Amino acid sequence: MVLIRPSLILCFDELEAGEAVHYDWLFHAKEKMQLFKNKKEFVSTYGNESMHVRLFMSHEFTLQQTDLYPVSSVKGYEHTNIEPFKNQYHITGRPNKPVENLYILAVMAVAENGKIPEYEITWAGNTLSLAGFLENGEASAKVQFGLSELISFKMKVVFEPFDGKTEEILINY
Repeated sequence: MVLIRPSLILCFDELEAGEAVHYDWLFHAKEKMQLFKNKKEFVSTYGNESMHVRLFMSHEFTLQQTDLYPVSSVKGYEHTNIEPFKNQYHITGRPNKPVENLYILAVMAVAENGKIPEYEITWAGNTLSLAGFLENGEASAKVQFGLSELISFKMKVVFEPFDGKTEEILINY
């Protein structure tokens, strides 16, 4: 996970199994979220705060929202006096079919003073590029999907504040 100051968060997951399996990416919120299934994005709001989330996966996927927990919060504890948790809202991103390998990138833009930061995303081959326009500067990030010896980095983030020194980070693993 990388925070691009002050309000863009990139969360990158690389998942691998020995056989094709179902993977689920989950997001939870106390209030119902505004879901845009075709765009693979949603907005989570709590009080006066909000966050815009765009999800990318290396395979075709769908987003769904529910207000039910997938498993009862008291399952296995029926003999106690524990009250079940109040239902909350959940978004699930799931590939359309079982896969062995999956790359997931969530771009989360947290509202600053009630305004979601502007950013653009483009694809070229297996590389996703993000350009963000924040109150205090411009930020860019490149995320490369896929395992290849030709790839020199998984994620490269460059932050260019309007009033300071450019910062760069390369993430390899």
